[in-house]
Amino acid sequence: MALKLACIFLASGHSKRFRENKLLSNFGGQTLVDVVFQNHPAELFNQTVVVTRYAPVAVSAAQCGFSVVENDDETDDISKTIRLGIEAFRPGMDGCMFSVCDQPLLTADSIRKLVQAFQSSPDKIAVLAYHGKRGNPVIFPSSLFGELSSLPAGQAGSAVIDAHRELLTLVPVENRRELMDIDYRSDLDAIAQPESNL
Repeated sequence: MALKLACIFLASGHSKRFRENKLLSNFGGQTLVDVVFQNHPAELFNQTVVVTRYAPVAVSAAQCGFSVVENDDETDDISKTIRLGIEAFRPGMDGCMFSVCDQPLLTADSIRKLVQAFQSSPDKIAVLAYHGKRGNPVIFPSSLFGELSSLPAGQAGSAVIDAHRELLTLVPVENRRELMDIDYRSDLDAIAQPESNL
């Protein structure tokens, strides 16, 4: 029987280091979040949930056919964003992929590789990595949903990974740029440059 997978996009951050909403910044003539959503192979997932506090992000998500959850918490607490996402997807999921919205060079092919790795070992945690250094996204098995939903304030999924390192499966990407994320405006400028200029 085919596994049921959910995906949760974490799109509620305040972008404090970027100094404005980075998800709505321009990347190749589109907003950053639109690029990320378009690269997402939604057909691999039974449900894709976007947790956000931003109306334009919610509109983009709805246009893609994704479920939208409003996060009205002003504390920028990642644990609440995770909990809201898990509460929103339909019951019976075997795993859930958590994705960020600031990796515009992440490819659908790499996500497919990650999903295939999880399907081969659905009791494991599958995460993309470059040369042994893990990044995002990551797929957690349903056995860990409870721990993810009860994370203390301020803690992210990495705390659950650290508690279950024996379950970790690293899925390599060949291009480090895929796992680059954007925290500062300079990151956005750098990631738009060809590899030779990085």
